[in-house]
Amino acid sequence: MGMSNWESTLITDWDSDGCHDEMEDADDDNDGVPDHSDQCQRSTPIGPGIDLDLDGCNDSTEDTDLDNDGIDTPSDNCEEDRTSDWVSTTWNDVDQDGCVDTDDWDDDNDGISDAIDECPATQFLTIDIDRDGCMDDTEDEDDDNDGVPDSRDLCPTGVMNWKSDRSTDIDGDGCMDSTEDDSVPNALLNTITGSAFATLMAASAGILLVAAAVMARRSRITSPRSYSDGTLEVESTMSEGDPVAVQQTDNNEEGVRKLSDMGYSPEVAKAILDAEEGARRRRN
Repeated sequence: MGMSNWESTLITDWDSDGCHDEMEDADDDNDGVPDHSDQCQRSTPIGPGIDLDLDGCNDSTEDTDLDNDGIDTPSDNCEEDRTSDWVSTTWNDVDQDGCVDTDDWDDDNDGISDAIDECPATQFLTIDIDRDGCMDDTEDEDDDNDGVPDSRDLCPTGVMNWKSDRSTDIDGDGCMDSTEDDSVPNALLNTITGSAFATLMAASAGILLVAAAVMARRSRITSPRSYSDGTLEVESTMSEGDPVAVQQTDNNEEGVRKLSDMGYSPEVAKAILDAEEGARRRRN
């Protein structure tokens, strides 16, 4: 026997079932969802397929969270399964986008795919010059992603996403030689990049080897012998070319061959020999 001396109205008996909503009725709107778990205790009539997450709210008119995962529908990127009992937390849904992180291609919702994001749990990304997913001022130790730490990079926000090595940044200062670094002379840069061995140490070693070979060969050269009647001296002066010049040409050709065997191009080899010859002349 129910309560007596009360009148059934929409205020006291929403579903008009004759039970006082506050005192007797455990399901005020008679939608099949008990009031203690009903998020919309006084819904409009709900038929099959209208409340997929069974939260007691009409999906089309009342429910602001269609899959009931704690993320409102306008901010939820994953509401396909409205019958799931999964609930979003900061542990399983870092960016709170309504998608479980194990299925989320971008856990921190910074626009950088987790596959290439070096800081996949960083939220509210504001400054990320090299687009590696890390905040430049707090997380990223290499803002331009060139392999040179910001602490010794002279161009920390210059050309992006390149790798500093002997062929692109000979002095290792983090500035690309061809576009940023004014401290590398063009002539030196062209010589280095045109050589098979692009290192100054190799060039120095080559100069020393060639110089040693040239000096050893010259030490074996003897001057034309002269007699009292001048016979041989005349013959030597009448021979084709200057013996010393011919010998020098032979030495240069041999030096070029040796440097070529070391991996230098003929142009670079000749430049090295010319430099050695110039130094020798200045010493004399």
